Amino acid sequence: MPLFFNKLEKIIFKNLNLAPAPMFDLLGGFSFYIISAAVKLNIFEVLKDGGLALEDLSVKTGSDTRGLEILLKCLESLDYVKKKDDRYHITGMTAKWMLKSSEADFKSGFEYYHSTMMELWPYISESVKAGKENINFYEWLSDKPDVAESYQKFMMSLAVMNLPEILKRISMKKERVLDIGGSHGLYSISLCRKFSDIDVTIIDTEYSMPFLGNNIESAGIKDRIHTVTGDFLRYDFNSGFDAILLFNVLHEHREQENLPIIQKIYNSLDLGGRVIILESVSNKKISQAADFGVGIYSLLFYHFLGGQNYYFEEIKSWLMNTGFKKIKRKNLYKSGFCIIEGWK
Repeated sequence: MPLFFNKLEKIIFKNLNLAPAPMFDLLGGFSFYIISAAVKLNIFEVLKDGGLALEDLSVKTGSDTRGLEILLKCLESLDYVKKKDDRYHITGMTAKWMLKSSEADFKSGFEYYHSTMMELWPYISESVKAGKENINFYEWLSDKPDVAESYQKFMMSLAVMNLPEILKRISMKKERVLDIGGSHGLYSISLCRKFSDIDVTIIDTEYSMPFLGNNIESAGIKDRIHTVTGDFLRYDFNSGFDAILLFNVLHEHREQENLPIIQKIYNSLDLGGRVIILESVSNKKISQAADFGVGIYSLLFYHFLGGQNYYFEEIKSWLMNTGFKKIKRKNLYKSGFCIIEGWK
């Protein structure tokens, strides 16, 4: 797990400023690549069925024994593995979050971010200087099928983790629903499972269609979910919808791109219809970790796509200026996201 100050370290590094606290940021960067190496070597999957001695683990992962032992010591310090009776085991944290069988598989996140850390993140300063993304993320991803697969798997893992709380906050009757930028489709699939009378159309780019199609097929509800391939920034939506989902879309775009999307949503809704937005919004200070989490992803969206995390007040003003009424916000405390609803 991430390195944290103990009480003595907090006094020395933070309160008294006697030692260089930036050292922990350097160590955090190193730890990412240590865990990425473990993922590449398949260490966690090899150990999931029981502990192994160093020599056996070396054979199964195709690794040098001495190098593997040094790597395992680092992983033990980070609480990803533990050594007992000369055998290495995964920890409960690793079993829950870092296996293919995990409900939310963060291993795919390390696979995906490993490439972006090497090829995209070093150029943050260029984006900040230029006022736009240095390299467009989706264009960069288009010829990297392995990275694209890891990215989609990680996004699906995050969706699975957040779905229970989201489903508790959304209510639907017999409605015709449009899901804009539905990507993997897990949100719409879950809503269809919970509400048997809704019919959903998902629009997204060709890039998303393979995962989307497979997920709809696996869910066995092809008759209730329809797909449209297209760029929703340029696509004219049909009218007559009762609800339109805009999940994790606004943060990928600049304000001047978001405003036309919201206008098209308003035009496509029947009178009394609503837009349902899922976003991680910027907030007043909550905690250092929460503020950093929102901040770092805001920087990611800016650096990768020219977007950012927006304040609730900004999104509310966009909706009100378009004509939406009764703007409501529902906080999702486990995930840190919120649901914003507005009625036509």
